[in-house]
Amino acid sequence: MSAPHGVWFNRNFSHIRAALDLIHTADFENRYTLLCSHPNPQFAGFFAAHEVFLEPSFPNNSQPSHVDRCFEQCRECSVALFYPGHAQAAILTRLSEFEAIGACVIAVSSVDALTCLEDKALFYADHVAVPVPDRSLSAPPPVPSTMPHTPDCASAIRLLASSRR
Repeated sequence: MSAPHGVWFNRNFSHIRAALDLIHTADFENRYTLLCSHPNPQFAGFFAAHEVFLEPSFPNNSQPSHVDRCFEQCRECSVALFYPGHAQAAILTRLSEFEAIGACVIAVSSVDALTCLEDKALFYADHVAVPVPDRSLSAPPPVPSTMPHTPDCASAIRLLASSRR
């Protein structure tokens, strides 16, 4: 039997725990070594992975340093499938380097789309018909309810029943 393929989920959201569990359940032949990394030592995905490691912090959230570290981790751990949860656009700009060492990078979209999604101001400017509100303004006042106040569930049910007649 050949060596297991490394599958790495880095710096992602807690839903990755379910993905790791599903791979475990379906992998009867132990074809995959599941790797998981995150800066939070209590990350839920750690409980379902074969190998775990903490991700370092980089000054000013330096994406080139993060991408360099991801590349080295893929090379050192013989990662065949890499699902990045952080700085996907920056990683995709160096896709050919990852492919050259045998690491297939899974991303949800193109570099342009990911760049836009990772920059909220750019996303809003490109996709919302109204201007982005000034952050210094407070929230608008709440809209008054059109339904009269009901003190209990029974009163609410009666009110709804009477409104359907």
